[in-house]
Amino acid sequence: MGLIAAPLQADQPFTDFVDNLVCSRTDVKPNTLKLWWQTAEKIRLFFGNRMIRSLTTKDGSNFLRWLGTSVDLGGAGHTASTPGKHLTIAKGFLNEAVDAEILSANPFQRLHGDRTVNRRRRCFIPTKRIEAVIGCTDDLELRTIIALSRWGGLRTPSEPFALLWQHIDWERLRITVPAVKTKLRELPLFPELVPYLTALMTGTQNQLPDENLFPRLKQFSDSNLRKQMKRTILSAGSAPWPKIFHNLRASRQTELEERFPRKTVCEWMGNSEAVADQHYLQVLDEHFDRAVVGESPAAYLLV
Repeated sequence: MGLIAAPLQADQPFTDFVDNLVCSRTDVKPNTLKLWWQTAEKIRLFFGNRMIRSLTTKDGSNFLRWLGTSVDLGGAGHTASTPGKHLTIAKGFLNEAVDAEILSANPFQRLHGDRTVNRRRRCFIPTKRIEAVIGCTDDLELRTIIALSRWGGLRTPSEPFALLWQHIDWERLRITVPAVKTKLRELPLFPELVPYLTALMTGTQNQLPDENLFPRLKQFSDSNLRKQMKRTILSAGSAPWPKIFHNLRASRQTELEERFPRKTVCEWMGNSEAVADQHYLQVLDEHFDRAVVGESPAAYLLV
C-alpha cells in the first residue's frame, strides 16, 4: 500500500564502501582518483571499522576537526582548505551510499569546511615571460603544450594529452577539446597558437587524423611533466611560479575577459562564471594603472 518504506540495503563498514566505490570509478581523471584515495586513507585512519549506518553529524564534525589538528596532538596535520576538501569528498561518498539505498540520508550533509581559495598562490604570467620559457627548449611537444596552456587555456596535462590532430580544424580555425572534466567544447584557434601547432605538425612525419598530438609526452606522469616544466623555467632565468599550469590557464582567462563577454570566455574555457570568479580571474596592477589615468571604458576594452 506504500505505507512502509522499502528496506535499505545491507549495512557495511564505511571504509569498505569507499574502497569499492573508488575502485569502480574508472570514468574519472587519474588526479581525481588519487585525491579520492587520499581521502579514503583519512577515513580509514579516523573511522576504522565503523559501520556506515552508525555515522552521525557529530562524527563528521569530529572528522573535520581531526583533519585540521596538528600531528603532535594526534590529528592529520592538514592546514588551509585541505580539511574542507577531504570533508567534501567524504560527503560525496555518503551521497553515493544514499543513492545505493544503504543510507536514508547523508549524516554529513549540513557540515561545511573552509574552502577559502589561497589567493596568494595566484600569479599572472605575462606573454614575454612565457615566451622566454618556451625559447629555452627545443622540444616541439613541450613548446606546444606550454602554448596551449597559456594561450589556449587548456587544463594541462589532461586536455592537451587527449587532443588528436582531427581536433584541430584548420579551415574553421577552431579546436575541439575532448575534455574529461566537462562536456566537449570548442575554442578559437587563437593566432598565438598557430606557429606552435604548425611547427609540431611539420616536425612530425606522416601525421594521421586519429593520432595524438603528443605521443611522447603523453607517457609522462603529471609530476614528471611539472618537473620538466620547472627545469625549463629555471633555464629561462625565472623562478617557478605556484600552480604552474593552472596559473597559465588563469592568466589566459583573465586576458580574454578584457576583450570578450564573460559567458563566451567561460564557454571557451569550460568552466562556470562562479568558478571563474573563485579560481581563475585576477586583479592586476595594470587594472589600477588604467584606473588612475582615467581611461574610458571603450579604451579599456580595446587594450
